Amino acid sequence: MNKSYRKLILTLIILSGVIFFYVFPHQKAAEAIITPSKDKTESIQITGRITDQKAAKAGLTLLQQNLQAANAKDSTAYADTLIKKAQAATKKEMDKFFASYDLHHELLSFEVIKQEQNQMVIKAQQKTINQGKEKYRNHISEARHLFVKEDGSWKIKETNMADTNFID
Repeated sequence: MNKSYRKLILTLIILSGVIFFYVFPHQKAAEAIITPSKDKTESIQITGRITDQKAAKAGLTLLQQNLQAANAKDSTAYADTLIKKAQAATKKEMDKFFASYDLHHELLSFEVIKQEQNQMVIKAQQKTINQGKEKYRNHISEARHLFVKEDGSWKIKETNMADTNFID
């Protein structure tokens, strides 16, 4: 596997907006029980520099599908939200990840940073809550997603986590 392809896969695994942090065994578990709020993705407002409302809505729908697939531990549906080049390798990695962790992801905000005919840069705030037994830190993260049009449909090409705030 070449270096740039590895970087792409790693970036996609980090997605949606999911950043993987482990709690070291010597750290105490949070005393407060943090439960995920009801899924509010239907009420998410699209903000930012919108030049094409229909494309922005398609991007929001795609990101919601990505997070719902992660919540359902459906690696096939998750990979389907990504560009073709990244699907097989990401599916394989997500199968392993989903077997180990039980997380709930919630989209909190969706802002268009840059929008062109065949690509969009989106800033999204995402909340991730551990619902399983494996140690994992609950957090709210800011993710920057690059969406591109591939065969007439919007797909996630790249995700970079810009900021993470632990909530436990």
